Amino acid sequence: MLIYNLLYATIMARVFYLRVKEPIPEATNIPALIAFYKKFYNTEKGAANVSDALSNYNRFIGNKK
Repeated sequence: MLIYNLLYATIMARVFYLRVKEPIPEATNIPALIAFYKKFYNTEKGAANVSDALSNYNRFIGNKK
């Protein structure tokens, strides 16, 4: 379900983050969101890299206002 049902996957991620006492950064603060993900979801031992994630965000999403 987590792979194919985006609503379910989103809800489960939010449930995961309910355990974190620190507030989730604002949706417009991409570097803070990436750092938050790395700290609490991926952890220090995880393969995610903050600078790579920010570079990929800028490459694929960028500033589309």
